[in-house]
Amino acid sequence: KRRSRIGWSSRITENAKRTGVVYLGGGVPKNFIQQTAVIASYQTRHDRSHNYAVQITTDSPHWGGLSGGTFEEAQSWGKIHRRAGKVTCFADATIALPIIVHALSEKFKRLRREVPIFEWGKNGELKLRYETMRL
Repeated sequence: KRRSRIGWSSRITENAKRTGVVYLGGGVPKNFIQQTAVIASYQTRHDRSHNYAVQITTDSPHWGGLSGGTFEEAQSWGKIHRRAGKVTCFADATIALPIIVHALSEKFKRLRREVPIFEWGKNGELKLRYETMRL
């Protein structure tokens, strides 16, 4: 059975305990990930807003485009949870992302956490399990 990409991603959002998003820039990719929360909430009748959000962008909110859109705007549509942990970094992603990843890998060298493992069945059902891994 063939499913759309948005169908697959919204199923992941439906079945996850908590979700987080990282936006590099904006536009269509940002909208695609944001709408998974809205679709998952509609399909399950439960709030499936993203719990964590990071945005790295060079665009400013005052131009009105999605690339510079604020998390407050996303919260008004139910895309980001109203109590979500969120941060926006106004910088070029090719500069900011390597610095952020390096800093996080240094800070959490010994951290162990549950990582989601997604398994798709032949009939399109999603099985989600977690494995403890060292980062």
